Amino acid sequence: MEYLDILFFALVAVFVALRLRGVLGTRTGHERPPEETRNPLSPRSGDPKAAEAGAQQPGPARVLPFPMSEKVMSLIDQPALEGVEYIRRADRNFDPKGFLEGAQQAFEMILDAFARGDRQTLAMLLSPQVLAGFNQAIEAREQAGETHSTRIVSVREPRIAEARLVGSMAQVTVRFSTTQINQTLDAEGRVVAGGAEEIDLIDLWTFERDTRSSDPNWILTATRSGE
Repeated sequence: MEYLDILFFALVAVFVALRLRGVLGTRTGHERPPEETRNPLSPRSGDPKAAEAGAQQPGPARVLPFPMSEKVMSLIDQPALEGVEYIRRADRNFDPKGFLEGAQQAFEMILDAFARGDRQTLAMLLSPQVLAGFNQAIEAREQAGETHSTRIVSVREPRIAEARLVGSMAQVTVRFSTTQINQTLDAEGRVVAGGAEEIDLIDLWTFERDTRSSDPNWILTATRSGE
């Protein structure tokens, strides 16, 4: 029985890993250098003309891979529709609905990994700059002897709030409207932040991917609070 239990959990782990790769990709060691991932809009030379050249372009002049249904379009804010069309022309595999489903999974995994201090999972899904900020918060918490917990009570349907294609880099910002319970406890188990009450939060997370790369990764490159 013990052998069968080990085999079962191994199969579950493989399924989760494959599912994650399917929705947002996995890190392969061939990601863009930190300086490019951090600020793809900034020209390397500092030349103002280079910045102008890096502005959003219509992308390859080719037929869109498939029409978007009204249901899918309802998941995209009006200002983001044009950017989504540019991305779809550059990446024929980009499916807004499938992307949002994967983004929600990543959102929940990242919050859970942050609460548990799981740096390995975070490294799979975050850009180096965002990872550094998360690691700094985890280290401060550990040094203080504190523990953190996050429970997502509900997630309203995620939406694409912003989208753009900068050169070959696709940037998609997702609005997550959630109800959560967050609390931080000190070494004696006393609540030092948050509490047991439910709070409504809006988060805007930006994911990026190079559409010319064979690497399927979408990585989280920015987070901010929304209204």
